[in-house]
Amino acid sequence: MVFHIPPSAYDWLIPDVLDIRVIDEMALAGTFPTLLSLYPSVIFAILFGIIRSILQVVLFKPVAVYCMKLTFSDQKPLKAIDVVVKAMKGVKHKVPDEVSTSLAKQTGLSELEVKRYIWNRNRDEVNRRKVVKFGEAMWRSMFYCSFCVLGFITLCRPTYMPWLLDTSENFNNWPHHPISTLMNFYYQIELGCYIHQLHWTEVNRSDALEMILHHVITIALILGSYLINFTRVGTSILLCHDFADIFLEIGKCFNYTSKTPDFKSIASPVTDFLFVCFSVSFLITRLVIYPRFLLYSVVIESPHILGMWSGYWYFAILLCSLQVLHVFWFYLILKMAYRIMIVGEVEKDVRSEDDELPEEEKETSNVDKKNDKKENKKKR
Repeated sequence: MVFHIPPSAYDWLIPDVLDIRVIDEMALAGTFPTLLSLYPSVIFAILFGIIRSILQVVLFKPVAVYCMKLTFSDQKPLKAIDVVVKAMKGVKHKVPDEVSTSLAKQTGLSELEVKRYIWNRNRDEVNRRKVVKFGEAMWRSMFYCSFCVLGFITLCRPTYMPWLLDTSENFNNWPHHPISTLMNFYYQIELGCYIHQLHWTEVNRSDALEMILHHVITIALILGSYLINFTRVGTSILLCHDFADIFLEIGKCFNYTSKTPDFKSIASPVTDFLFVCFSVSFLITRLVIYPRFLLYSVVIESPHILGMWSGYWYFAILLCSLQVLHVFWFYLILKMAYRIMIVGEVEKDVRSEDDELPEEEKETSNVDKKNDKKENKKKR
């Protein structure tokens, strides 16, 4: 095979249970996984990007516009104004009156028309961000649901896999752990998913760095666990991590919808309910099951069964880093829970930047509308 990379090329990662030449022979015979089997993940990552782009246009945007009652202006772009507003980060700052006067002279528009243009521009930018966030939540909810179903079928059908009930089975009789076609596909599509997410990570959020770090750690763990056939504990960790995110992403969609008066009475209580489901499931899966059974299995059980090896620290450090991120995110969850108790509802995702026009911009819009009415009366 031209692209075949033998396990001996990364022997430091592999436990010293068998001679590395035996592992190489197993890889050639197809009874030990190699990097070649994960190449489809790159194709999946590309397909995810294509499918997401298509769905954003045909499904996500129309649903977002309907649920959040968004409108967009049909005004033509004016470069002279756009350059100034962009330099001032127009969504966050009101353009001073002297700037409006200067722009009016440059464009030949009245100051009122300049202010209206800027307000419409900022509102459109805010609405576009809302559509992107709504679409991202819909997209993530779709593949987290799909991956949980796939993981459940892989590990729990037709019967529960023995390592789910006895974590020592993650490493007993290693490396003679056959990988089913379904388990192989589960690994490939999950790796493709995280490569895709790494590329599409939303940067306008307070925990963007932590999210990118999480994706990098997860990709490193998926690759490492597959290459040394730690797929039993690997699939368990993947399923454990995907479950809580279903409630999070669906809850985001309802939270965005609840900002619309027409749907607030229905969407707001659903948002709160889903947030409770997410908080409880996150606590159980990420702060109980993961550290008590999965992290414990790798950090404590594996060296007892396989002996200590150099690659042990690779997995121990990465898995412990994940746990640190879990604690950090649960802290954010507690902040949101506090907000619910004080305010009575989930106002916004504490990890995201505010996507609303500043109050002074809204006031400017109201003044503009009053001026429009006065001008119309004069014309009459």
